[in-house]
Amino acid sequence: MLQSALAALRQQVWPTYAGGACYQLAVRTAKRKHLRIAARRKREMENKLKAKEKIIEKTFVPYKIRLLQQNAPKVRYDELLAQQFPFTPTDNVWFQKSYMKRVCSLDEALQFHREACHPTVLNIPEAPLLLDVELNMKTDKEKFLDTVQGLVMLPHTEDTRVRRSVIAFCKNIEDQHKALEAGADIAGGEELVTKIEKGEVKVDNIAYAVSHVDTIVDVLRLRGILKKALPEKKRGMVGTDMATMTRTFATGIQYDSFKVRGELWWAHVKFPIGKVNMPDQHVKENLEVFLKSVTILKPADLGFILKGVLRAEGSTEEFVIDLQPYIPKVEKVKKGKKGKTDEVKFVEPATNVADGDAQERQAVQA
Repeated sequence: MLQSALAALRQQVWPTYAGGACYQLAVRTAKRKHLRIAARRKREMENKLKAKEKIIEKTFVPYKIRLLQQNAPKVRYDELLAQQFPFTPTDNVWFQKSYMKRVCSLDEALQFHREACHPTVLNIPEAPLLLDVELNMKTDKEKFLDTVQGLVMLPHTEDTRVRRSVIAFCKNIEDQHKALEAGADIAGGEELVTKIEKGEVKVDNIAYAVSHVDTIVDVLRLRGILKKALPEKKRGMVGTDMATMTRTFATGIQYDSFKVRGELWWAHVKFPIGKVNMPDQHVKENLEVFLKSVTILKPADLGFILKGVLRAEGSTEEFVIDLQPYIPKVEKVKKGKKGKTDEVKFVEPATNVADGDAQERQAVQA
């Protein structure tokens, strides 16, 4: 009797006493709770591992560039205008705001600018001619080029009064004298490379470096010292004509691309190709040299140069010109192991085409 009374008292007074119903219920609840916590922690660890794998696979893109990619237009501005104005004028007089701009030849554009810049009109007969070229910056892997830049030495131009510091590397003494006469600050061979490595010759103020083919192997040892000034064959800094290379990088005209309207896939380059009072042949030769320099930067894509607009400084007139006759034809040559290295080969030089041929081709395209 006493034992049964004590057992009943334990269940009533101490419900959590070992062996009681409440105690067993609390134990089962605690077990289920800990099992749920352990399962949740396991899921969280698995999710973290998956997130790390995704982060490793994706390349880092800055926030501003990511916003630009999301909001960048997918269609060219000219293509949008062509959808709005699909018709072509049938008469020789029309409203320009209702139609697309007519593509004219280079000779026609030069004649129009000479008429507008005549002393009896704007009185700027020596106005510089600026060519605005639109470029296709897309690549094969759905990416885009950031910038396109280079240096050009035009065959017909006045003194630009631009002087850049250039260092020339070549073994032949005659080539060294030619480079110094062309404007190089320092010229030398393997001895010069050794002095630069030891710090005896300072190259902090050197803007560009050009190298002969027989010296480029030694110059590559200065990769960490020259940095951006290191000679590259693609930029025309490695070759055999030391005088031309030195003159180009010392006093050449520099161009750099820029993007407008938030576009990522297209860019523009503005470049002076001459003056209004220059002969047509001189302007054409300057244009060919400039387009050759631009084409070599991305020759694999056929549609790299999309459009050209010719303007005269001081005038509001602008004319879309046909650049196809002046763009050199190139092909991509595979070299190196397994054909991974690309090299540019010009099939034929750009040739001047008569205005009648340009107008006939324009009519066929229309």
